[in-house]
Amino acid sequence: MNKINIFKGGFKKDLSIYFVGNLVNASIPFLLLPILTRILSQEEYGEVTMFLLLVSLLNGFLGFNTHSYLLRKYYDLDSEKNKKDANNSSILILILSFISVTIIIFFFGPELSNIFGLNNMQLYLAALASAFIFLINFRLVHWQVRRKVFKYTFLQFFLAISNLLITSIFLYFFFNGSQTRIDAYVLSAILTGLIAFILILKDNLLTFEIPSKDIFFDALKFGVPLIFHVTGSFLLISADRLVIKEVLSLSDVGVYMVAIQVSLVLNITFSAINKAYIPWLFELLPKKNNQINLKIVRLTLIYFGILIVIVFLGFFLAPIILKFIVGSCFKAAASLVGYIVLGQCFFGAYLMVTNYIFYVKKTHYLALITISCGIFNLLILYFMTTNYGLLGTAYSFIISMMIRFVATAIVSNRLYPMPWKNGILSLITRN
Repeated sequence: MNKINIFKGGFKKDLSIYFVGNLVNASIPFLLLPILTRILSQEEYGEVTMFLLLVSLLNGFLGFNTHSYLLRKYYDLDSEKNKKDANNSSILILILSFISVTIIIFFFGPELSNIFGLNNMQLYLAALASAFIFLINFRLVHWQVRRKVFKYTFLQFFLAISNLLITSIFLYFFFNGSQTRIDAYVLSAILTGLIAFILILKDNLLTFEIPSKDIFFDALKFGVPLIFHVTGSFLLISADRLVIKEVLSLSDVGVYMVAIQVSLVLNITFSAINKAYIPWLFELLPKKNNQINLKIVRLTLIYFGILIVIVFLGFFLAPIILKFIVGSCFKAAASLVGYIVLGQCFFGAYLMVTNYIFYVKKTHYLALITISCGIFNLLILYFMTTNYGLLGTAYSFIISMMIRFVATAIVSNRLYPMPWKNGILSLITRN
């Protein structure tokens, strides 16, 4: 049997560059962690956490995730006019959704402030930051599909460094508790977003014309189910901070977030791998070649094995490292890190199976899985946190992430069957 080189498309090179870029991004929270955990109180750090939590939630609503639509449809839309119509649709949806969110904040600001523990101005700042983050993602997606990995990584690098520098300047010259970090985050997002928009215009990606009705509604059809997916992801990954705030305290949110922050290096690394993996995978799947599919499966299984090793390292090494990084008020987070790492590794495994659902454009299945797991997580989260404190929150995170991975793996294999059994046997027999 002739051997097929599945890496000839540049996957290894792309992966290495994405990894470096994401490693820089991951290093910024680490560089800030020793500073912020010594300058800010537990409650102030908790307030920063809640602000970033709201931005994360709004990222799913502003633009309806249509930058993901551009990633998927790049391989289907054959004419430049249709591609620009897709781009115009994405920006138009961003504008309409931003207006809707600001209206919601205007009318329901007090209720939202009570839920997130933020003042009214911080709610508007979160919406503004999220809108510019969408522009950044819009620019990044177009570089991703064209494999312009150096440009992609440079913009990531600029965002990370501007975040670090502006935060450091504000902390030194304009210190105002948690608001200092919030203002610096928003300013870095706006600055990078403006640069992204200039580069969007420079590459003539937009025509500022009314997009075709078919493509506009196709973008909505793709993006709307992802709102439920993002909402479910929020309930899975981020609702724990809301529950901790209500059941325990804002100070406990700060402690828990320190443990999360340490584990985010894994989240960012897994995302980097996936960014290089998606274009490569989407080019290989249409070939419908059994040998290629078997090699994809074998590579995925090896990746799963690496995740198992990371879990063991997370329990033994991460707590030791954390104690040297953070201030004395946050060292209780060390007992949580290993469990959070385990949950993050289930996220890394999930990314490897969810792409098949995106490929067949059945995102409503993904939305159903994620929202169901998110609701389940919310139910057990309250019980576990009430009875077992922060450790119970971590247990809930693990259980829910594991269930999402298993459910997604089952559904993705039914929608796009891959030779998983043969892949396992080939690794065992080393054939």
